[in-house]
Amino acid sequence: MKSIAIFIDYFGSWPKWFPVFLASCKCNSTVNWIIRTDCQVPVGPPKNVRFISTTFADYVANVSKRLNINFRPNGNYKICDIRPAYGDLYSDDVAAYDYYGFGDLDVIYGDIRKFYTDDVLSFDVVSAHQHMISGHLVLFKNTEPIRRAYLKIPDWKAYLENPDSTRFDEDVYSDLFIRRNRTNEFDAVFRHNVYFKEQYSTVFHPMPWHDGMTHHPDVWFWKDGIVSNNRNIGHQYLYLHLMNFQSLRWANPDCRNKNIPWKDNPNMLFTQAGEEADGVRIDWTGIQRLI
Repeated sequence: MKSIAIFIDYFGSWPKWFPVFLASCKCNSTVNWIIRTDCQVPVGPPKNVRFISTTFADYVANVSKRLNINFRPNGNYKICDIRPAYGDLYSDDVAAYDYYGFGDLDVIYGDIRKFYTDDVLSFDVVSAHQHMISGHLVLFKNTEPIRRAYLKIPDWKAYLENPDSTRFDEDVYSDLFIRRNRTNEFDAVFRHNVYFKEQYSTVFHPMPWHDGMTHHPDVWFWKDGIVSNNRNIGHQYLYLHLMNFQSLRWANPDCRNKNIPWKDNPNMLFTQAGEEADGVRIDWTGIQRLI
C-alpha cells in the first residue's frame, strides 16, 4: 500500500467542527496528516495526525528562508499560495511517503482508500476536481520533478511574494498539468500523467450534481468513516467540503436565495467534543450528533 501524507498549515482558532474532522482522519488510519499551527493541540489526537506547533511569525520566517523569498502575507489565507512548494518546504517530512499533498480543515473525510487505490496512486497528480487542482485535497507523487514543478511557473516568486492571495495553489498551479478551455472551465484536456476526476465533494457549486440535478443534496451524514447524503442512497463520497455551508460567496444563485450560511446564522448548532463518535448529520442548521 502506497503511503500518503497530507499537509495542512492553519493559524487562528480551530473551527467548531474540528472534532468531526479529526474523527474522520482517525477512520483513515493508513493516511497521515501533518498540521502546523499556533492553535492549542487537542488532547489525545488520532495517532495518524501529527501537530507541529509554531507561531505565525516563525512560520513566515521559515517560509522565507527555505524558499528564498520575501514572504509577507497580509493574512492567513495567503498561506494557501505556498502549498505547491510543500515538497521543497517540508522536504524532510515528505521524504518518508510515496505521496504527499495538501488540504483544508473544512472537510469531513470518507473512506479515502476506497477512492484512491494503489492503481490511482500511479499518477503524478491526483485531484478531486475534473477541471483544476482541488485545494481542499490533492495528492502528488513524491518525485523530484513533481516536488519542484512550481518552479516552472513564470514569475512564481512574484506570486508568492505578493502579500495578497493569488490562488497560486489552484488556478495558477493547475495550468502546469492541464489545459483548460477558457469558455467552459469544466472542460479539461490532460497534458500530463494526472488523475483529475470530479468527486462531487463540494456541494452547492454551479455545476450540476452527478445525478443530473441542478440542485444539490443538502442533508449529509458521516458515520463509521463513510460520507453519504439523504438523496443518493447507497453512494459514498471521498469527502464533504463544507465551504458553501459556511459562506455562500461561491455558491450557485439558487442556493444563495434560499439558505442562511453558517457564519450568518445566530442559532448555529454543532456537536460537542465526543458526540461525533456516534456519527453526525450535516445540514443548514449545522452539524449534529446522529440520534
